[in-house]
Amino acid sequence: AGCGTARPVVWEDGEGDLASYPIITRKCCAVTSVIRRSKPLNERYGDISPVGKEASGTITLMLVVSVNVGLPREVVWRQQRVSTAIFKEPVEGTIPVRKLNLDGDRQADLTVHGGPDKALYSYPLEHYEYWRMQVPEMPATLGAFGENLTTRGVLEKDLKIGDQVRVGSALLQVSQPRVPCYKLQVRFDREDMTKLFALSRRSGFYFSVMEEGKS
Repeated sequence: AGCGTARPVVWEDGEGDLASYPIITRKCCAVTSVIRRSKPLNERYGDISPVGKEASGTITLMLVVSVNVGLPREVVWRQQRVSTAIFKEPVEGTIPVRKLNLDGDRQADLTVHGGPDKALYSYPLEHYEYWRMQVPEMPATLGAFGENLTTRGVLEKDLKIGDQVRVGSALLQVSQPRVPCYKLQVRFDREDMTKLFALSRRSGFYFSVMEEGKS
């Protein structure tokens, strides 16, 4: 869909409409479809049905409002030098999605970040208002939580590990929620940010890349 012609969102309890939602940084809207699998996650799955058609569960559409990338940088925090790639900036246009990251994006500490199961991180825009109330000094840019995809329309409760999402031509799979590390404290310049994030249960979600493509 082009900007200003957002598609309806199909929820489990009815239908909604994204027409009133502002497009924040993207010149064009990227609409993705989530295939909800009804089988237990410990069962082996067969081939998925084509994205956009009913699979074994409901279909939910998710709007990507911003794609964000960043490279590792060294910053001084609490009088110590820290290497981090949590500082992400929104980018426009089409971005290639690789097996381990987006083009122009990297992780600093590969012992705890990145890898096939944490190739992309997504965070719902709906949580931003909560954080503006909890942390008034939060950064005024999308990608503030180090997410690659800032999304609208799908929350953590709407997803299960193993759900697959088509973002542009790339196929992603939900792999795990985020367990925050101290880099969030660096990003927000707050000693308590990791604790606040964990207690909020607003974790966002990691994706593995099943099929490379363009976002």
